[in-house]
Amino acid sequence: MSHLQGPQQHVAEVGQCTHAIPDSLVLKLPKPQVCPNCIIREYVRTIKDVQRQLADRGGTFKSREIGKGHKKLRKAWRDAKIALTNTILDFEEMVTKKEVPPEDLGGIQNALDTWGNEKVVLGRMPGVVYVEGAAEEEPTEEDHEVARLMMELLKAVLKRELSKEDLVAVSKADVAVDAQQASQTRQQSFQQQASLPKSVVPPPNRAPQSEGRPKPILKRHASTSPTASSPQKRVRITDLAVVSSETLSNSNPSPFTRLSKKTTVLPHGDHTSAEHHRRRPEFNRSTPTYTPGVWASKAFSEKANTSFFKTPVNIMERSVREEIEEEEMEKDLAKRLKMVVGGWVVLWWIRNVAPHWDVEKLREASMRV
Repeated sequence: MSHLQGPQQHVAEVGQCTHAIPDSLVLKLPKPQVCPNCIIREYVRTIKDVQRQLADRGGTFKSREIGKGHKKLRKAWRDAKIALTNTILDFEEMVTKKEVPPEDLGGIQNALDTWGNEKVVLGRMPGVVYVEGAAEEEPTEEDHEVARLMMELLKAVLKRELSKEDLVAVSKADVAVDAQQASQTRQQSFQQQASLPKSVVPPPNRAPQSEGRPKPILKRHASTSPTASSPQKRVRITDLAVVSSETLSNSNPSPFTRLSKKTTVLPHGDHTSAEHHRRRPEFNRSTPTYTPGVWASKAFSEKANTSFFKTPVNIMERSVREEIEEEEMEKDLAKRLKMVVGGWVVLWWIRNVAPHWDVEKLREASMRV
């Protein structure tokens, strides 16, 4: 008989069992000195103890978040449940196959009864709220009869609502058809739909189907495919390319530079077409056939290592810190220069413009306002 995979079956340490053990069960028990009922009770006690400890820690999921000691409790719980399940399977096999004398089956049956009384509680997970009476029971004959009547009622409603043509399509879907024959039939229907002209007018005896309202799934034909009538997507590349402005192409610009906000519209480069594509050797600087492109850098120019690839962490942090400090200094300097420029403008106005103003006229204008 197959058993659950787990650690080697064992019995936890129990007190001295004083019950009499028949000779026919001594070699069949996990521990010959302990009777079957005491073996089951010890497993039940171990599982309940682990459940209590997990409940004290807030439940199974909360205990896992705490971490410390959770794996030990989980292992003890798992080992005890696997060993208990394997023992129950062995006891049930003894009762079914009658491997022991009938007079010695009383202890085995008592152990199975103990397990039957405790299995619901042992199957609960600590931390999960259980509602009494919420467990589903086996359906009775009355439940089966009610379900059958409901199915008959549903079939009657469908027969009344669906048209003849729809009933034929639904009945065909219920018949088991060979896979190859079904695929051939579907392919032929697709070819017939593709060969029909697009300007075909629907027959007058059938109401036009609304475009925005899909047909109910029970009234669709089995051969209808959404991909058969869906329009194909077309992708077209425009002849002109929009080049972003400098304000969008530069990050953290210097405050002393003025960036343009104008976008540029240019035709695509010649290398973007298949007729004027560049061969692979033309991209390599070390080859004599190298041809500089539009965006090619100058020879021996050093690229900015913005990704800090293969750069130690301390050097990367220092470089970023220096760049941030330099940026802050530039912003502060630009702010002070604006103040100086403003001061010079005010001073120039006082020296060159203010003396030519008539003070009396200024006072009269201010009084009018």
